[in-house]
Amino acid sequence: MKLKPYGARKHEWTSVGKPGFIVGEPNGPASECKICQISDSQICLDVGLSRVPRLFVLMLTPHSKVRRACLVQWRSGHLVRAKFLSAREIRRYSVEGQMVN
Repeated sequence: MKLKPYGARKHEWTSVGKPGFIVGEPNGPASECKICQISDSQICLDVGLSRVPRLFVLMLTPHSKVRRACLVQWRSGHLVRAKFLSAREIRRYSVEGQMVN
């Protein structure tokens, strides 16, 4: 059995450096951000000074049909780390009005 080294990451991260768009409410406006890194289960975004809802949808283009529901894990300055949610998790975490400053 091969063991991972102590502190090894569960998923590999890929640097991206491309724009993304955050939508915080159904049919709401899209706010531009920068996708810094992405893995199979999480994403790191540069959102500047923008407020970000705890639960949001990420799109790769402003009118993208491909959308990923995300839950903010932490914020440090202009960086936000969020995890991708399954349909079951979306229902569990749906709470209106929660923002991450």
